[in-house]
Amino acid sequence: MYRQAQKSISAGDYDEGRALLEKCLELDARDAYCWLSLARLEARTSDAENARRCFEAARATCPDNVRLVHAHAIFEQRAGCPQVARQLFAEASEMDPANAYVSHAWGQLEEALGNVSAAQRIYADLMARRPQAQLERAAGNVSAARRLLQTARKYAPQSARVRLPLAALEAASGEASAARAAFADAVELPGAHRSDDGAGGFSELFNAWAVFEAKLGDVPAALEVLRRARKRYPRDPSLLQTLGTLQQRAGDLDGARASFSQSLAILPHAPTFVAYALLEASLGNIERARELFALGAAADPTHGPLHSARAKVEAAHGGPESAREVLREAVARFPSATLWHGWGKLEERQGNLEHAAELYGKGARASKGNDDPSYLWHSLGSVLLQQRRLPEALAAFENGLSRRPCSSLLLLGVAIVHGQMGAFDEGRSFFLRAVQADPSHAHAWQAWGVMEARLGHADVARDLYQRGLRRCPDHGALWQASAKLEAETGHPERARRLFRQGAERCPSHAPLLTAWAYYEMHQGKLARAQELLLQAETLDPHAGETFHVLSLLRLKNGKPREARAAVERGLEVAPTHAPLYRVLGAMQDVAGEVELARSSFKEGLRLNPGYAQLYHAWARLEGRLGNWDALSDLNKRAKAAFPSPVVDEKPFAPSTREEYTAFDNPAKSATSSNLAGTVSDAQ
Repeated sequence: MYRQAQKSISAGDYDEGRALLEKCLELDARDAYCWLSLARLEARTSDAENARRCFEAARATCPDNVRLVHAHAIFEQRAGCPQVARQLFAEASEMDPANAYVSHAWGQLEEALGNVSAAQRIYADLMARRPQAQLERAAGNVSAARRLLQTARKYAPQSARVRLPLAALEAASGEASAARAAFADAVELPGAHRSDDGAGGFSELFNAWAVFEAKLGDVPAALEVLRRARKRYPRDPSLLQTLGTLQQRAGDLDGARASFSQSLAILPHAPTFVAYALLEASLGNIERARELFALGAAADPTHGPLHSARAKVEAAHGGPESAREVLREAVARFPSATLWHGWGKLEERQGNLEHAAELYGKGARASKGNDDPSYLWHSLGSVLLQQRRLPEALAAFENGLSRRPCSSLLLLGVAIVHGQMGAFDEGRSFFLRAVQADPSHAHAWQAWGVMEARLGHADVARDLYQRGLRRCPDHGALWQASAKLEAETGHPERARRLFRQGAERCPSHAPLLTAWAYYEMHQGKLARAQELLLQAETLDPHAGETFHVLSLLRLKNGKPREARAAVERGLEVAPTHAPLYRVLGAMQDVAGEVELARSSFKEGLRLNPGYAQLYHAWARLEGRLGNWDALSDLNKRAKAAFPSPVVDEKPFAPSTREEYTAFDNPAKSATSSNLAGTVSDAQ
């Protein structure tokens, strides 16, 4: 009867599941498993008070069951009652002082509340060495994390759950050979062959290994890892989900469908429904995708990523209002960081930056318990940065860093803001921390190089791009930035060679081909530029920049009507691409359509207040008309968008250059917060 109840719940028949569980409890009122399932069901489907009463009744009937107290504590934490959760965790810890699950969850509660020292004390006191190691790694204390995990391995040499974070630590540190060896050793531990479902963490090891190989770009190696795992653990659904994802990436769509279907037959798991639905949507099978999303929502209506993915598909095929309705309903029923983020992204894609910022901020401030809002703070900072609201953007990134002090994305955000505010030395220190936190963060290398190039430090920028490309050779934007630098410093053949090499390494990167076309256009190679733009449009028919460059090329060829058509087509497929409004406004100005030109310039600046060329184009129009009030207003807006440096830029002195050049392996020195100390460690 209990198994039938679980099947009913998995199928979304909650009333049937509830009735069966209640019948089980009539037969045996002290069945803790039934109480636990019933309490969790109430937590999922009813209001908090019903769930709370169920937990209290369960604990009154089974007062010695630590799992019930543990589950009740997690419920209170998610319900936004951290003090009650803390008391329950303490009670559970007294009942079972060696329970690692309790100590882990309690430590995570304190970590989520910002009480890092309390979390570390709990982990240390209760000897939960693996979670403490994860905390140390998140804080950037790589050596401390490694030391804790090695101690844990000494106490539990056969534990897959200790070996997995050890291997992951090597992978995150950029030590590919060491990580691969750690994975290979761990999956052959004695316990690895004791079940056919990967119990004990062994299927997680294989999944992590496969994902690691895929991130390195070796999908065949990843598939081979999963083939071994599937042979050993045919009943593990997570392996099939990962296999399906990699088969899709490799172009084996029928194989991906089969893997997702097999996984769902074993366990109707919401993330698998999402992966399967997105596959069908990518193939144009929208009704099938909607059906899969609905099944996933029935299996787990609280799964935020499912609603976000569903909304994204609706935005593409049902329109933005249909997507908003999905997210509005989901947020009202199950508010989570994921859903606020998905809704914000929807508004951002529609060009509604202020509304997106409002949603990100609301979600970040409303997050409770383990619902980590750091990526909401990052998205808020990024949108504010687009709007040139630099102090607010800096505050948002710093709020995120208070939760995730070693987040490369957040560190990069702070670095970019400092650079744009003119605090270049401060920006450098945060760029350095960003690449220390994640040596394979290509955008961090690129953005740092862009700042140095703008300051005239071409050799430094070149060096940064090369370091980034050594670590991230498949990142098209790094090749693009590197080629652009060579073009700007008077090395046309070097630039062309880098564009060519980048296109070979990143054959699907349309922006790289568009940038190459722009370069060839300015070199007078108009036919070659046209050829490259056609390739770019084939790769991504919705890229606004491709149509922007195409319009400029047609103007250069003396074809203004065709240029206007390219702009209008670009605005159809990419209505939020600001450069298109600049070209359109300039064309309208030439045609004497002054008010239309003003309207185009205004919309472009709304979408991208940091687009300097738009200010120039609009100012030319107003200056020609002698509209001094409008010019004054534009000047004020430009000054607000481009503040003067807050500190004087110092020359890039030789001593600083020597320190910088010595920094070549950020992973080795990720615990250092001082530039000189970092360089010393790296040397």
